[in-house]
Amino acid sequence: MSFRARSIAISAAMLLTAALAYAIAPTRQVSAGSVALERMIPKRFGEWVEQDATVEQVSPQIDGQIGESGSRADRPLYDQVLMRTYRRQSDGEMVMLALAYGRRQAQEFKIHRPELCYYSQGYDVRFVGRSRVLLGPRFGVDSNLLLARNRARYEPVTYWIRVGDRISLSAWETRWLIFKDGISGSVPDGILVRASSVIQTDAESASAFKVQKIFFADLYNSLSAAARTAIAGG
Repeated sequence: MSFRARSIAISAAMLLTAALAYAIAPTRQVSAGSVALERMIPKRFGEWVEQDATVEQVSPQIDGQIGESGSRADRPLYDQVLMRTYRRQSDGEMVMLALAYGRRQAQEFKIHRPELCYYSQGYDVRFVGRSRVLLGPRFGVDSNLLLARNRARYEPVTYWIRVGDRISLSAWETRWLIFKDGISGSVPDGILVRASSVIQTDAESASAFKVQKIFFADLYNSLSAAARTAIAGG
């Protein structure tokens, strides 16, 4: 093949690659305003009532302007963050709720997993396991359980991440869901759903995890259909 022919073939291949990349680039995304956490999440439900925080919650972001690759981004990582503390009136149990929502999830610019957030803010973090959170008689989500510790306290954590209409429990799974939606032409949204409690000893963690499950079920059953989908898919 002559030099001219090779040049034409290479140019054609480059044009075809660019055309294919453009054709499969995801364009459909969740409309702005379809998720409004402040409005969707009640301040009082069942036995739970919002109250002023007695301890500072761990932020769900390491740095709001930095993606996982470490490069500085031109947009915030989250479109909305909601952090509240609730008290159960019957016995005084406290649960801290953190929701972090991003309308556009991408491979290097997606929700930070709590393991990273706690570690970056001075905690030792131990993975406890996975557990099913029953939100209704016929519906539940799988969650990750962590036990974080710093010099002042222990903090049991139950969390899951929704990407599109699926629940992700690992970084690899999140990447796969973003890739799969991208191939179909969609840019998925995502939300971190996290509950945590403050305890004094490791031995109290099992009880705290049970309370967090009850909290999530009570919260879910107080929500509208749209809010339920926003936090747990379906």
